[in-house]
Amino acid sequence: STVGTVLDRIADKHKVFILDFSEVALLDSTAANVIEGALRKAERAGVRLIVCETRPQVLHMLKSHGVKPPRAQFAADMTAARDIAVSCWTTEIQPIPRPISAAPASQLHRNVTR
Repeated sequence: STVGTVLDRIADKHKVFILDFSEVALLDSTAANVIEGALRKAERAGVRLIVCETRPQVLHMLKSHGVKPPRAQFAADMTAARDIAVSCWTTEIQPIPRPISAAPASQLHRNVTR
């Protein structure tokens, strides 16, 4: 499906993914399965999925197909979703470890003392 492919590409490049359902009145099981599949791939890639502005029927369909906490987070609106995303970003980023030099210890000492 085209939607699934787009979700896959986006999930490959980002750490937080917000789905805005404000314009979605109904969601069938096929669409819910596509979103759950994207969530599964996002989980494997370490990407957090945030769903916002869902109508009760859409929310029910998503949850019945496995798109529910703790796998996904839900927000009332886009502002709340962005706040969650910022929170995820600031708490999950880990410093990149510096590579260990393969230089002999004598050279390392010289570099440190200069």
